[in-house]
Amino acid sequence: MGLTPAEADALIRYRPGGNDGHVESLFLELDLGQGRGLWLRYTLWAPTISGREAQAAVWAVAFGVGEGGEHVALRETTPTSRARFETESLYLRVGECELRQGRATGTIRDEGGGPDIAWDLSFPCEHEGFRHLPAEWMYGAGWPSAKAATPQIDARFSGTVRVGETTLSVRDAPGLLGHNWGKQHPQRWQWLHCNAFEGAPGVALEVLSAKTGGGRWAGPALSVLHLRLPGERITVGPVRGLWATRVTSDGLACHFSARTGDRRVEGEFSAAPQRFVGVDYTDPSGRIAHCVHTKIADGVLRVYAREDGAWRETLSLVAQGCAALEHGTRGDTHGVRIRIR
Repeated sequence: MGLTPAEADALIRYRPGGNDGHVESLFLELDLGQGRGLWLRYTLWAPTISGREAQAAVWAVAFGVGEGGEHVALRETTPTSRARFETESLYLRVGECELRQGRATGTIRDEGGGPDIAWDLSFPCEHEGFRHLPAEWMYGAGWPSAKAATPQIDARFSGTVRVGETTLSVRDAPGLLGHNWGKQHPQRWQWLHCNAFEGAPGVALEVLSAKTGGGRWAGPALSVLHLRLPGERITVGPVRGLWATRVTSDGLACHFSARTGDRRVEGEFSAAPQRFVGVDYTDPSGRIAHCVHTKIADGVLRVYAREDGAWRETLSLVAQGCAALEHGTRGDTHGVRIRIR
């Protein structure tokens, strides 16, 4: 039996023994309710630096779950030679952490004596996810240097999450399974996702704007918006119009607007600096990209339809403390402390 499109987009691209460098992550996000969230990131990294060993890692960040509502951020790293993974089906095991299609389990302990993070989660898998790049050839070509897909854009998680002595039971918690890979991280990026809008089950939004390269090799930012509504899908991305989707940032706030045919989509997502956790990503070349990330952002989404020559608002939705928002930068972190380097 062949793989579904979503299963194919979740397959690990890393192959041992290469010398061109590789960086890859599979990640889960889920809303834990009451302004709490979980971000799990499974990574494979192969350097272009002589003498450096390829590594596998699992990152776990629990937002608002620690004592006094604090965030807990942990990472476990091991040489890829000690990790186990498959390439024809989704399977990755690093230490006590395991990810497979429809299931994620694991524990990461704090060597400093702080609270550990453990999870046992299952999620049903949709047949088709979302591919960010507009053409199939882009996934096999050298450009862009970073590829992205979301195998499960509207996932529902059930199971348990434990942070220290606090255990949370979740049932049909909204979230996603994402995947990105390539030769390096983008030069800068903005990304957001939400499928927990108030009173709107079945609505899922993802927005990504990424600029690859640097200096004289920098290309234009490629931006894409994908919105799933009951009975309708709206996708606005590059190539069809490089500026059909506009994504701008103001500090830690992200604004977007997109238009295709008789549909227009706009919105804003933001969170205060204390809701974010900063982590450092390392390119295969050794360059560092700062990532500031939250799973407890607020947002507003508006959809318009063009009727009789005028735009009419057809949908307005609000998200309170349940959206994922990420800024990638090579410079200013806007006051967010880097917790994992």
